[in-house]
This record gives sequence, structure tokens and C-alpha cells, in this order.
Amino acid sequence: MADKPEKLTEDRLKIVLKNEIEQASGYLGDELEADRAEALDLYMGEPFGNEVEGQSQIVMTEVQDAIESVMPSLIEIFAGGDLIGKYQPQSEEDEPFSEQATDYAHHIWWKDNDGFGITHDWIKDALIQKNGFIKVWWNDIDKTIRETRTGLNTLAIQQLLADSGVEVIEHTEREAEPEELASAPDGVLHDVTIKRTRKDGRIKIETVPPEELLITRDARSLRDEDFRFACHRKEVTISDLMEEGYAWEQLEDVPSGDPAELSQERISRYATSRQDALNQDSLDATMRTVWRYESYLKVDYDGDGIAELRNIVSVGPAHKILYNEDVGDQPFVSLCPIRMPHRLIGRALTDLVSDLQLISSTVMRQLLDNMYRVNNARTAINDRVDFDDLLVNRPGGVVRVEGREAVGDSVQPIVTQPLGAIVSPLLEEIRGIKESRIGVTRYNQGVDADSLNKTATGINLLLGQSQKRLLLIARVFAETGFKEVFRKILKLIVE
Repeated sequence: MADKPEKLTEDRLKIVLKNEIEQASGYLGDELEADRAEALDLYMGEPFGNEVEGQSQIVMTEVQDAIESVMPSLIEIFAGGDLIGKYQPQSEEDEPFSEQATDYAHHIWWKDNDGFGITHDWIKDALIQKNGFIKVWWNDIDKTIRETRTGLNTLAIQQLLADSGVEVIEHTEREAEPEELASAPDGVLHDVTIKRTRKDGRIKIETVPPEELLITRDARSLRDEDFRFACHRKEVTISDLMEEGYAWEQLEDVPSGDPAELSQERISRYATSRQDALNQDSLDATMRTVWRYESYLKVDYDGDGIAELRNIVSVGPAHKILYNEDVGDQPFVSLCPIRMPHRLIGRALTDLVSDLQLISSTVMRQLLDNMYRVNNARTAINDRVDFDDLLVNRPGGVVRVEGREAVGDSVQPIVTQPLGAIVSPLLEEIRGIKESRIGVTRYNQGVDADSLNKTATGINLLLGQSQKRLLLIARVFAETGFKEVFRKILKLIVE
């Protein structure tokens, strides 16, 4: 029989939290992380690892070409104008509010945040690495500014110090010079250095690198009913945490370092070697980096038998808890170009053409090696040929041959059969397969010289099919990504 639910202690909560993080990290450290790291390498045209010294090592960029051919159309749809979507009123009385909310939400997206950069990076992450993620939250952090004011009269200094957000660091009084008496009736002026603290409350939106987001393997979506745990794992400085309001005493003993530093995705994204990918700690204690885990966990914390969603902030490999409150929603939104039913992680355009990049690279390497051998054919010789002359490979060079026999009896080139006539149709076939998979043809890119020789009906059919593939991706993005983002923005506006 199961034990009766009880209120969780902090130690028990830490065990539950650590278990969820380790399970989600294990999921990322399994096939998903390897797939996404490989996708980044394919996009960047990194070597496959099967290269042979002395032979062609060219890497074709089928993945990059596919992504970049789709990006302009999707960016034009979602970032080509000022209006992405519109809030629909539920009644006539709601119309003024829906219009104001629409304008304000788009101001938040485009003006308060880098709307174009967010749109571009969010879509590109999804096309390359299966899912793109963004985070939408209310950022309420105190901003501290240091200011120095000189030549203030008594009234001005009183007004300045009356501000509750002002802290005086240095303050000196001096007698006013004759030319300054007009602004200082009592003959006294003040020079002051202050620290001004202001509330900077606003809605913030940022893209989250896929490797930073931990999610349970069985999550169907990021809606409340479809996931149990999600966590934003990010490397931050002690100074960043203190700006969030945490005290030095809470942070001074938190160790740096975490296995997450060694993730394949992180290395593929930021560097070509593991050492380059690791951050080096600063000698300044406040700039030392630690790992921050912002978790959203469904757990029965109060012991009433019903799990509620809690926001728990922890730091370091031991997951020291700094913050623990119940919340109504989590801030993450996912974007996926090819949805898979009943699972959050879908498929990317990279998955559709990754095999073609290996095939086309292999074929092109064989073609180039063949051309090298045709142009620099091996030669069969006998002992009457001057070896030094033969080894000097220059146009018009002379090779001396002894004896009176025909030159052909002493020097005979070994013929390599050219492969160009065989390889060209194969490369064309590969290109056709890629176009059929991603739905973008050379005709709607304006790069096919023979387009005018195609029938109008055939061209229209091709363009129609490619547009439908792109429109399906755009519709999936709109319904599952952008719609959810603007729902969260409206909720934060109202709250």
C-alpha cells in the first residue's frame, strides 16, 4: 500500500529534483544529443571522419543548402511585416482591448525584445536540430546605476536624496564661486556620487539553445497536461545570480563545473575542440561561473495528494535550492518543423537530407580523385628512361630515353577511365531526391537555366507542391509556436 502523501522537506525535494534532472540529462546524453550534435556538424560542413590522406576530402553542404533555401520564405512569412498575429475579441466589448493588446504584444516582440533575431534563431534551431525553444517571462530585476553630480544647490541635493532608490557613496560640500552664486543662494554647492536602483520590470523573450533545455523523455508537448518536468540549464556568473537578488552567502560555496560542460552539442556549437568549448573562470570571484538550473516540476509539495507546478531554482552539481514557489505556467515554447504524433521531439530538415550529404560528398570525392588520376596518369616505363626527367612534372618537359627503339616501347601511360559521364547523372539524381524531400526546387529559386523549356503546367505543379510543403511547415510553426508565444505574452500583460 502506498504511503499517505506528506509535505516534502527541502532534502526530499532536492532528491526528487536531482532525480528528474539526471533522468532528463541522461535522455539528452543519449541518442538525442548525438543526433543534434551531428546535425550542427553537418550544417557547418565538418569532416565525416572517414577522410583518407592524399585523397579528396571535400564535404558537400546539402544540409546547409536545404536550410538556407527554406529560411528566406519562412522569415518573410513571420518577420516580413510588423504584425505576426492578432488577438480575436470574444464580444463587441472586447474589440478595443484586443486591438490594444495586439499592438502592445507586438511592441514587446519587436521593440522591447529583438523580435527579428528571436524569429530567425528560433526557426533556424528548429530546422537544424529538430526543435527550437524560446523562453518568455516577466523579468523584474533591480538595475543599479552609478552617477556623479557636481555643482548641485541645497534644494537640488535635497530633492535627489529624497528618492528612496538613491544611495549616497560620496558627498562633499564647497563654497560657491562668485559666478556660481546665482544658482546657490546660500553660497553652498554640493558634489555627490550616488548609486541609483530602479525596478526594470518587463516581459523578456530569448532563444534557448536546445542543449540547455532538459525535458522528460515522455513529454508530448510543453502544455501543462503533457509534461512533468522541464529545466533551463545555463552557465551564469555569481554576479548574474546576485543581480537576481540572491545573497553572496548563498553562493560563495557553490562549486564551478558540471558534466554538462562536456556535452557534444555544446562542443559542436561553440568550438572544434573540447578545451576551446570550456569557459575559463575569471580571477574575479563575482565573475566565477556556476551552473544554474531553473526547473519547472510537477510535484505534491504540500502533501494534499495533488501535484502542482513549482518553479525551483538550484545551483551547482549538488543542486542547492535558492528559490521554490508554485506557479501557474512554465515559460518555454517549442517549435518543430516536422511534428511526430504524441511526442515533443520531432524531426528536422537535417534528418531529411543528412544521408544525401554523405552520398554526394562520397561521389564528388570519387569524381575529383578520378580527375586527378586522369590529368596525372601513372606511367609504365622500362630501364631505358631517365627517372629524374620523368619525376619532374612540368608542362612541355622533356624525358630522355636511351636506345633506338620507339619511345612507346619505353614509356607507356596507364589509362584511367574518366567517370564524369557516369557521375553527373548520379549527382543530378541526388539533387532531385533532395528537392523532393524538402519541397524547394531549383525552379522557384530561379537557378535552373532550362526552366523556360519546361511546360507551364509542369512548372506550376512543381511550384504548387513546393509551396504546400513550405506552407505546411509555416502553419505548424504558427499554430504550435507563435500562437503559444503570444498567448503567454497576453497572460503576462494581464497579470
